[in-house]
Amino acid sequence: MNQLEVKTSPSSNLNKSIDLGDRIRIEEVKDDRGIVLFRFVRFNLDPTSIKRILQAKKQGERLQISSSLLNRLQFLALSDGEHMDGGNRWQSGLTFCTYYELAGRGSDRIAMRSVIGLDGDIINQIRADLLGNSQTSTEIASSHYWLIERLLDRLPMKKIDYTWLKTELNWWVWGISLGLLAMALFLFLAKLLPVVVFILALLVAAGILLAFYVWQPSLRPWIWQRWLQRFLSNDESDRQRAIEIWQKLVQ
Repeated sequence: MNQLEVKTSPSSNLNKSIDLGDRIRIEEVKDDRGIVLFRFVRFNLDPTSIKRILQAKKQGERLQISSSLLNRLQFLALSDGEHMDGGNRWQSGLTFCTYYELAGRGSDRIAMRSVIGLDGDIINQIRADLLGNSQTSTEIASSHYWLIERLLDRLPMKKIDYTWLKTELNWWVWGISLGLLAMALFLFLAKLLPVVVFILALLVAAGILLAFYVWQPSLRPWIWQRWLQRFLSNDESDRQRAIEIWQKLVQ
């Protein structure tokens, strides 16, 4: 009896992932004052890692991306550097650079670079001396493009959820209103507060609640305005706070 040959399709390996460790990182180029001139994604590859990447590509595996790398990648999508005063500069185009290491020796020379502009234009460059070895250059290029594609797949931001902020503000607003009412009621029952003042306290508490629920539709624009001010600020603490807010919003 002939046995049926079962072939494994790439889609069956989607639950598998390849972990490249620290071979993928976000790098910053700074001047002597510490101002970030340029940010880019750096791939540090060697023959072993390239072989593993090509195998993962063939088998349809995913790229394992840590939460810290994903956070930095999302931040890179917003800013490619800083202004002279230290404030963040808006992203003009994502840059990916592959460094090729041979025989365990590190390399400071870029083997391949891709720049993806916000208008959709893509510029690809490869080192001239690698073109003489078609197999090596093809493997590097294939690994380079596969890594870029996997990272861009994870780049879209999650839907921003404001529930945590609305809940927190609800607690504050209700706490202040009920606290005011409780104090006014206590003083009124103790005959330390005139009726007119007690009624005024009731109106103030009700006004606080009403104002909050009327203001809620403008909550999101207010958050974005505050975030943009912090993100573009030349104050390091403001920028760090903006990053923390951003991570809380997109996660």
